[in-house]
Amino acid sequence: MSSVQVPLNKIIIGTASWGSKISYNDAHQIANKLINNGFNQFDTAQNYGSGYSQDINARIQHEQDHEQEVADRMHSTNQTAYC
Repeated sequence: MSSVQVPLNKIIIGTASWGSKISYNDAHQIANKLINNGFNQFDTAQNYGSGYSQDINARIQHEQDHEQEVADRMHSTNQTAYC
């Protein structure tokens, strides 16, 4: 079996359980550990973690001093926008 090397900055972290199944504080600590270990892409949406996921991601972005990418799904009528 061969080993595949994937750069950490190419892996997107799903945050659907942040703020619901994973507490706000625990999710915040997890995000900081991920970022400090090279992860910088997070996926969130308004309904993830009853809305707390977006808040946690915004807080992390504000606190961190390096670039972070957040995929955020915003719903309007029949379209889903990714930004």
